[in-house]
Amino acid sequence: MTIRSKFLTLLLPTFTAFLVLISLYFYFNWSKEIINSFRSRLLSTVALIAQTITPDEIEWLDKHMQDPLLLESPIYQSLRQRLINLRQQLPNENLYLVKIEPSPEDQDRIQNQSKNLTFRQVFLLDASDPHKGVINKPGEYDFSETDEHLVYLTKKPLVSSIYVSKSNQKKYLSGYAPIINTNKEVVALLGSDLGMFDIDRKLQNALTAIISGALATIFMVILTVFLIADRISKPVKQLNEAALEIAAGHYNTKITSEGPKEIKELANTFNIMTECLSENLYRLKESSIIREKMYGEYESSLLLQRCMLQQVVDEFKHPRLHLKLISIQCSGNQRGVLLKSSIHENGELNITLLETSDPGFPALFRLNQETFLPLDDLQTEGFVDCLFINDYQQVRCRNSKLPPPLIWSINSKQIITNQRNEFSLQERDLIFICNSGLYEHFKSEEPLIAWLSRVLRHFANDGLDTIQTMLTSELNFLAKRNSIKKNCHIIGLEVKRQ
Repeated sequence: MTIRSKFLTLLLPTFTAFLVLISLYFYFNWSKEIINSFRSRLLSTVALIAQTITPDEIEWLDKHMQDPLLLESPIYQSLRQRLINLRQQLPNENLYLVKIEPSPEDQDRIQNQSKNLTFRQVFLLDASDPHKGVINKPGEYDFSETDEHLVYLTKKPLVSSIYVSKSNQKKYLSGYAPIINTNKEVVALLGSDLGMFDIDRKLQNALTAIISGALATIFMVILTVFLIADRISKPVKQLNEAALEIAAGHYNTKITSEGPKEIKELANTFNIMTECLSENLYRLKESSIIREKMYGEYESSLLLQRCMLQQVVDEFKHPRLHLKLISIQCSGNQRGVLLKSSIHENGELNITLLETSDPGFPALFRLNQETFLPLDDLQTEGFVDCLFINDYQQVRCRNSKLPPPLIWSINSKQIITNQRNEFSLQERDLIFICNSGLYEHFKSEEPLIAWLSRVLRHFANDGLDTIQTMLTSELNFLAKRNSIKKNCHIIGLEVKRQ
């Protein structure tokens, strides 16, 4: 048997089977990616369009649902035309507003012949394409075929799995996004259906590309075997032995080959490959060690930061002061913060917030080691210190490299200032200590006071727990707008009643 026949007999079936497996692997992965991309696009579409619908419009539709002149109303026509314009810019077949309600058991069994479909959709507005289905009028209903009722519980957009519609026996993906009123209640759902035609077409194109590539590869392999089989018979054994050495882990193996120019180039390329492989493995080991070290430092810094801040807040108990932490993490490599409290023999209390000057674990560890040093001995760390005196009727403050504390008077309903940094306190007055992250975001003290006062004017009388919730929401809002670049920590103190 010639080398050409032997190659064709042994290599072609194996390579064909390998290509089939690889093609199947790529097809299944591409199909998953294609479906996921359509699901993501459908999810983002319904979520964005739902934000354009106000709860007042839903309330108006619900109120006038039984009005026989609703379809002629300018408000209804304007809202429907707006959704139609949006739907025409999308590949989706329909776009509609519905409410989900439990369906009567007798209708459920008669019309659906199933005990699983226990919900139905009540249409408020249907902006679907009339060429692709029936337009539902306000008040008409259709039985749910997916789990869209779960949106009322999660209050998050939902994309169903692929299902077969009972009305036309076609496959669909359906997406639903909640419309939430000011009371955080879901008042309606914006739904949209995406037919499987576009998805199937994408899958067919992917399958055609994979098959074409596989066939082209097989053809090129056969052609290559016929062209070079006669010229590689002698050095094949040497190349095979060298490949086995590489497979066994001997990456420094070198080969020298005598033969045609192509074989010599292959041998040289093989040697370059082994050198690159050895170098890449060495770099991979080095980078693995570096990553492990960095990850270990990161985990250690998170644990140490919790012990130095959150744990202190959790363990703080005092009959005259109520303490809460308002915090948001925007970056993993930020300055460390430490909170400590100490009661003197005369009953006076110190609350101190310290912050490192440099980010990272070493600075955080150094701050923890220097926590027992007097504040005047600190070289680079910033601090804010509050000393409560005269039976907690006064507080004396001092700060270095951190903004001074902000005092909210419950009687005057404003932030009070004092150049001597000594303040008189009354019951339910509030003290706020901030790290540098929040101060650097607002650039100066005035906008920070305005931001804090806006919340306190409405919620200061509700107590520190409510203030913690509202300030956390405000910080999350700023973080979503990418306004805050650094971690922000606010220590809130409330003077209790005697």
